[in-house]
Amino acid sequence: MANLKDIKKRRGSVQVTMQVTRAMQMIASTNLRKAQDRLIRSGDYLYALEKVLGDVSSESPRRSSKIDPKCKELVIVLSSGRGLCGVFNSNVFKKVQQHLSETSSETSLVTIGKKGNMFFSTKSVAPILEDFGGVLDDLSFYRSGKVFDFLSDTFYRGHFSKVYIVYTHFMSLSRQEVRMLDLFPFKMLDSDTSIDLICEPNREALVNFTIPKLLHAKLYDTMSHSITSEHVSRMVAMQKATENADQLSAELSLMYNKLRQASVTNEILEIISGAKASGS
Repeated sequence: MANLKDIKKRRGSVQVTMQVTRAMQMIASTNLRKAQDRLIRSGDYLYALEKVLGDVSSESPRRSSKIDPKCKELVIVLSSGRGLCGVFNSNVFKKVQQHLSETSSETSLVTIGKKGNMFFSTKSVAPILEDFGGVLDDLSFYRSGKVFDFLSDTFYRGHFSKVYIVYTHFMSLSRQEVRMLDLFPFKMLDSDTSIDLICEPNREALVNFTIPKLLHAKLYDTMSHSITSEHVSRMVAMQKATENADQLSAELSLMYNKLRQASVTNEILEIISGAKASGS
């Protein structure tokens, strides 16, 4: 049975851990607010581009790519750069592995996030074509543009006929969902509006100019969703860890007080027994 010194030492360690997890929870909460602001701006920009393209386009995009008859696929995996975020990464990895087990096409991976690269580097499920590990650590439209340029060049050179993104879509603080988004080839948006627009220099040029902007915005939006979902998962994980540490600390305090009370009681009994023995 543990003595008072061991219990006191363990309780102190638990309380230190609780302070760390509470601090990490507060940091994640602060980062979450910033990520939500970025996600709102990203969504507004994406919506505006979709509306513009829907209004000016009435036909399929003119830009074409050399489609490989073997139908090679490229899957972009959005994961976190750090751990301590619950099942955030494992859910993404399960989605990717499920797709790899179901598809009959030759598939390669592009990892965005350190954890994704670490996980799939140890697996033999699919080769990793490229890794953009630090993009999500300090996300910007410029840095996501580097990724988009690589993906766009790879697709239009005909190396792959399909490009997917697997990411965690932020829906609310209590709900996030792992999704697979088709990035390439681009599917023209249907428009239910019939607006008579004057396009300069012409409608086709405007459509071909807008499509890359829209695809880049989609990539940036998925990254924003992934970062926001990561902060939510980390905040919830640290909150649960803090609550568990607090409960364990309370249990150790109760155990410590019981042992201390028992020790004091034994000392009193020894004093009384000694007094009786000396009196007789």
